Amino acid sequence: MNVVRKFWYAIVLLLLVYDATWAQVDTTQHYPTMNVGQSKVVEVSRVFDPWISDAGKLNFLPQLDDTVVSTPKFEYRLLARPLVRLLPLRPIPPAKMGRERLDKLKPFYAKLGFGNNSAPIAELFYSGGRSEMLTYSLSAKHRSSWGKLDLADIKNVSVPYSNTDIAAHLRGTHRRNRFSYHVGAFYRHGYSSFYGADNVTPLAVDTLRNERLSRHKGGFEFDLGSTHLDSSHFQYRLLGGVEGYSDNQTNKEWHARVALDGYKDLDGFRYGGTLLLKHYGLTLDDRKFPNTIASLAPWIKLYGERWRVIAGVNLLYDANDLQSGLHIYPKGHVSYDIVRQYFVPYFELDGTLEVADRWSVSQQNPFLDPRTKVWNTSRNMEMRLGAKGRFSNRLGFNLYAEYALVDSMRFDVNGIGREEIAPSHWQPVLIAPMQSMYDRVSETHIRGELFYTIDTRFATGVRADFWNYTLIRLTEPWHKPAWTGTIFANYNLRDKIYAGIDFTLLAPRKARAANGDAIQLGVEYELNLQLRYRWNKNFSLFTDFRNLILQRTYAYHLYSRHRLQFQMGMILEF
Repeated sequence: MNVVRKFWYAIVLLLLVYDATWAQVDTTQHYPTMNVGQSKVVEVSRVFDPWISDAGKLNFLPQLDDTVVSTPKFEYRLLARPLVRLLPLRPIPPAKMGRERLDKLKPFYAKLGFGNNSAPIAELFYSGGRSEMLTYSLSAKHRSSWGKLDLADIKNVSVPYSNTDIAAHLRGTHRRNRFSYHVGAFYRHGYSSFYGADNVTPLAVDTLRNERLSRHKGGFEFDLGSTHLDSSHFQYRLLGGVEGYSDNQTNKEWHARVALDGYKDLDGFRYGGTLLLKHYGLTLDDRKFPNTIASLAPWIKLYGERWRVIAGVNLLYDANDLQSGLHIYPKGHVSYDIVRQYFVPYFELDGTLEVADRWSVSQQNPFLDPRTKVWNTSRNMEMRLGAKGRFSNRLGFNLYAEYALVDSMRFDVNGIGREEIAPSHWQPVLIAPMQSMYDRVSETHIRGELFYTIDTRFATGVRADFWNYTLIRLTEPWHKPAWTGTIFANYNLRDKIYAGIDFTLLAPRKARAANGDAIQLGVEYELNLQLRYRWNKNFSLFTDFRNLILQRTYAYHLYSRHRLQFQMGMILEF
């Protein structure tokens, strides 16, 4: 079978997978009325992350350019199996083939600081050094804020926030049997409050107002995989883990998972797949909500010197307490290097089930009512057409348009309670814990990125996102922005002085009022600045300023953030 036949064979497989994905089920129509609009939503503070995904990565691809420009074919056979390089290699002159000395690793790293709003920060890491056979690492991270906010007609409301993560890992390889292994254990703790209530709501109506939610999660994880370097062996990886969750609202959840992932090269094709089994056991107020997920995802990959094609399907069965059903998610990828590393158009087809486990949901929005169940979201199909590459060795880009069909997309809204204003006369009021509403949605997403860099000293970039939602039941895509934009710049002077700045714009969002009408939040903008000075190889000083414009920003309606957040401290490495 020649290369052209292989390419068209994979395209036909990809089209068959695409056609099968349209037969998805709208699971939201089977939800009981009492559950719709009572799911949890979570708010996450924005983290300073000035990296611009694929548009920046292209600028750091390896380039072995020199005066010798001959490029060999570099195709040969081992055990009668072709080995095709995906990256063109250029020979290195003998003058540059000296042995490099490895830098001495520093096994201990500590970042300690404090800021306004009583915000301590601590990061500690310790590793066992450089060893191929066995190494270990210990880490602890803590970020929190214990300050207060001035809300409308409610002064000095306490808004505590805390996140703690402790982990230990052991990694190693077995040379004789050609496998690697990893064993890890972790503990995480989250702490937050429900402070976003209507200022006239009596506490008797809003039972969670000013209460605290303390969340705990711990568990063990492992993975075992092959380390063979040639294509004649089956490459595999076995993963698994057991986790437990609990909070001070008497909610509990345990999670067990095991997965086998692998692939094998045969006759110019790469065959692979993933077998996955998960179980979630959730208990809310002595009510049990089991959820078991089984998945089989085979795929096939073809690739040439400038092109690559992947076609597959994920057959996933979601068995839960309300409705069980089979989901068919596509897996596809087509890309061709029209100009290698400079212009690469691509098409992707994908789908996934977003499992609403208690920990991840509460991290996304800690203000959701912890007493209600949150449903899984099924992204039945995601089609993505785009192009990435670079205009020069310094300027990279990535642009794509995505269309998705989503079942049970979750939208966060403020809770609604009833206040008695006269005997047998009630009025709706907004209460602190938030709720979730669901709808079957068609989502259009357009993203554009530019990334410019000068060596390792200076980098800048810009990213813009646009969304459009077509809804069936809901009137508005609650708390979803129509567009966002970010621009950033980083400067590094010989690892002595580091400065980073970013500016973000967020489009107006719609929130639900007590009577069901839409309230429009204003345009939000935020300016952040990071500075670091390395005193010597073991000691550094840092500062971090958030929201230098001092604008009042909102995580959600009635959930405002601190106007200015400032932290400073030191970094130790030895």
